[in-house]
Amino acid sequence: MAVTLDMMEYEDDAVVQLAYVSSDDGLIDYDPETNYDQAAIMTTSTAYSRCGQALTLGEVTIATAVFYLQKNNSPTGNAYAEIWAATGTIGTNAVPTGGVLATSNAVDVSTIDTSYELVTFTFASPYEASAGDYVVMCHWENGDETDNISFGRDMDGSEHAGNWADEHNSGWRAYADGEAIFYLYGSPPLQSYSENTIKTQGSYSLKGVAVITDSLDDTLTRTI
Repeated sequence: MAVTLDMMEYEDDAVVQLAYVSSDDGLIDYDPETNYDQAAIMTTSTAYSRCGQALTLGEVTIATAVFYLQKNNSPTGNAYAEIWAATGTIGTNAVPTGGVLATSNAVDVSTIDTSYELVTFTFASPYEASAGDYVVMCHWENGDETDNISFGRDMDGSEHAGNWADEHNSGWRAYADGEAIFYLYGSPPLQSYSENTIKTQGSYSLKGVAVITDSLDDTLTRTI
């Protein structure tokens, strides 16, 4: 196999990173915002206090969860992303079971836009998930009929193999034809380095670094 070396010189890491696009952006699973067709209004502990997606995962590390949210009027308090184990059949009636497996850092809901936007929740300690069934949820219960959060969802049920799940009146519900608008990310993108940085770092094994960062089978494409 022929190998073509990039002989261009890059002045710093930022410039070389812009020149290359990683084949691995860390995306684990998603149902995009282009599929949005309905909102769930998150208010109190008795009305959509938790909303999210039941799904099947392989062995992955979950670093961030992203939901499609909009604030209505002036809600306050913090929202969180949560990871739960699932019971039931994914795609039909799966809902959370047991206790919360992982909770993200807080997002101040007052900072959410009044138009729909993708809001990122970061797990300070990325969650190491074994292969199995899970529910990824957004949790907030500090609203009312006026000040609340709209959670974007896709209720035609054709784009994702999972199902919508929520907490309503202190009980779990599932909708086979519903899906949350969400993105789930794991490892960060591959990083490119300038010659000066590589020289500064000294001698090391590129293959060893690739194994450590789970990037051995990924590729970088140069933009010209």
